[in-house]
Amino acid sequence: MTRSQRSGNAPWIALGVLLTVLTMAFCSPSATAADLTASDVQRAIDGGVEFLRRQQLRNGSWGDYSAYTGGKTALCALAMLSCGVPKEDPQLALAIEYLRKIPPQYTYVVSLQTMVFCAADPERDKELIIRNVRWLERMQNHGSQRGGKRGIQCQSGRLGKSNQALAARSDCQRRMAILPC
Repeated sequence: MTRSQRSGNAPWIALGVLLTVLTMAFCSPSATAADLTASDVQRAIDGGVEFLRRQQLRNGSWGDYSAYTGGKTALCALAMLSCGVPKEDPQLALAIEYLRKIPPQYTYVVSLQTMVFCAADPERDKELIIRNVRWLERMQNHGSQRGGKRGIQCQSGRLGKSNQALAARSDCQRRMAILPC
C-alpha cells in the first residue's frame, strides 16, 4: 500500500478508532462509571476532531474515492457537526462549501451530503436539500445503476436498502417542514 493510499484512508481509520474506543468504553462489561469520565469521552471526541482537521485538504475535502466524490468529505463534516463543531468553524465551513458544489450522483454521497446540509444550515441550503431528496426519491421509485432501489418509497412505508437515504430524508423532515411524502 502506498503512502497516498494510506493517507486517503486516514479519516476512515480515525473514525473507526474513535467509534471503537467509544463502543468499548460504553459497552464493555468491565467498564463502570468510575472507569470512564465525561472528560475522558470529551478528550476522545476532541482528539478525533483534531485528527480530522489535520487530514483535511486545502480545497475543503478529505479526498475522494474516484466513484464517490464528496462521500468522505460529507462523512467527516457530519462527524464534526455531530461532535459539536459549529457550522461557522472555518474548516467545517470550507467542507460544506465544497459539498455544495457536488451534484447528485450516488445514493451514499447524496444522503450524507443532505444530512450535512440539514445539520449545518437547513435554511441556507433548502434548495439543495430539496434537490437531493427529490433525487433520492427518483432513484428509489425508478431505480438506476447509480441509485437502484436505495431509498424509501413514500406512502407505502416500505424501506429500501439504504439507511443513509432514509436517515437523510427523516433528518430533513424533522428539521424542516418542506418535504411532504
